[in-house]
Amino acid sequence: MSSYLNKKIKQEIDDFKSEIFKKYNTKLYIYYNPEIKKDNKNSLKKIWRLFVEHIEENEPSFIIYADFKKNYRKREWVNLKQCFIHIAFNELKVTKTQIAKFTNIHHSTVVYSLKKTKYYVQHNDVVFCNLYNIMIKKYKEYVGAIPKNTEVQHNT
Repeated sequence: MSSYLNKKIKQEIDDFKSEIFKKYNTKLYIYYNPEIKKDNKNSLKKIWRLFVEHIEENEPSFIIYADFKKNYRKREWVNLKQCFIHIAFNELKVTKTQIAKFTNIHHSTVVYSLKKTKYYVQHNDVVFCNLYNIMIKKYKEYVGAIPKNTEVQHNT
């Protein structure tokens, strides 16, 4: 992002904070990080970290495959990857091509995984649905967390 645009955004944020303070006598804290990119790669990394935590806790033998450099066909591992792909595509709205690059697999494998996960969900596959419910809960808790420094402070 250009420095001009960063300065403009910062100025708009400062103006907004001043307006809120004048109008409501409330100091507003807004966190803005110009380093965040819209390519979804950072989002994929963050969500994959949640999966890695799950792997470390529940399937530590799979940790050697977590960098996507080796293929492994055991169902539990395949379910983890497919669940990740399902969440990345349906929740994060990441493209199939971006998912394929991130996971080091072919685009057609992503398409196939999405078809399989759709089938699993429609037919209530116990193994997949249990994993999906655990991971979606972690994802929603992770995304829903608000850091303490963003709380509004009232001046009285």
